[in-house]
Parts: sequence; structure tokens; C-alpha cells
Amino acid sequence: MEGQKWELMEGGFPKLRVLTLEFAKIVEWTETDPDSDDYFPCLQQLKLHGIYNLEMMPSCLGRISTLETIQVARCGDGVKSSIREIEEAQKYYGNENLKIII
Repeated sequence: MEGQKWELMEGGFPKLRVLTLEFAKIVEWTETDPDSDDYFPCLQQLKLHGIYNLEMMPSCLGRISTLETIQVARCGDGVKSSIREIEEAQKYYGNENLKIII
């Protein structure tokens, strides 16, 4: 993560199950290859707390088949909008059991 931008690199978190971001000043969260699913292959929980300025989240989050829960607290509208897009993508790819806690 550098400044206000976090660009994911392929294969960077092969065993990560829980990702918690708290009070990060990220504005852009992107991936190097938007078509790759190799960023968080084991991620089960995504927790975002106090992320106010985030405008963009990586599209790969919508395709993580292991994702069970997304928890959002005290975040800006950009995060909430991105979470809705992720939820729709998860449903499209067959993950009907994803829990969104806002």
C-alpha cells in the first residue's frame, strides 16, 4: 500500500483468510490484472472499518468463491456502493450465502 492507492499484485496473499482494514486513508484499491482471481484465493472474511475516502475497490472481490462475510462499519458511500457491486457479482457467480453486515 502506497499513500492513497493500494494496487494488489497477483499471488500476493495465497493463504489469507481474514482481511481487516481499519481507518486506512485509501482512495483507490485496484488490482494489476482485473481478470485474475489470484489475489485472495482463500479469503473468507473482509472487514472494513472507518474507511471514509475509498472510491474504488478491486473487481476480483466479486469472484472470490470462498468469501463468506463482508463486515462494514463507519465507512463512506463509496465503500457501500462497492459492497453492493461485490454482492451482485458474488450472486452472479453462485455465492448466494455471502453475508453482508453493515
